[in-house]
Amino acid sequence: MTMEPDLLGLSITCPTPDEGGVEVRPIVNGRDLLADVFPGGVGGSRYLGVGPRYLLGRDGPLHATATPHETRIAWSGCGVEECCGSLYLTVRRAGEHVVWEGWRDPANQDHTLPKLRFTAGQYEAEVL
Repeated sequence: MTMEPDLLGLSITCPTPDEGGVEVRPIVNGRDLLADVFPGGVGGSRYLGVGPRYLLGRDGPLHATATPHETRIAWSGCGVEECCGSLYLTVRRAGEHVVWEGWRDPANQDHTLPKLRFTAGQYEAEVL
């Protein structure tokens, strides 16, 4: 039995200045990962995506290579990881796929997320 790869979309949102900065919202299989998977976020604060200038492009931390590396994709609340949280994942290229795994939040040790596997071509079209 083979599993279908997950589908990644990245939504760049530009809230009003009093609501925060420009952020990348990962949309996985049609669902806003930060809003749907983590409603309300840690401590009642919702996660905010990291900015596109940091996250995207060939030099950005979402660029997948054969060497696994951890990246922060979101932060929450006050911005202090140990207080309100941040969401990290490990990114790696595995042949014709890109894998997201090893999810962690320094303020919430109890959550677990499944491994996500994207086709490399579709993933790179979004990230690079």
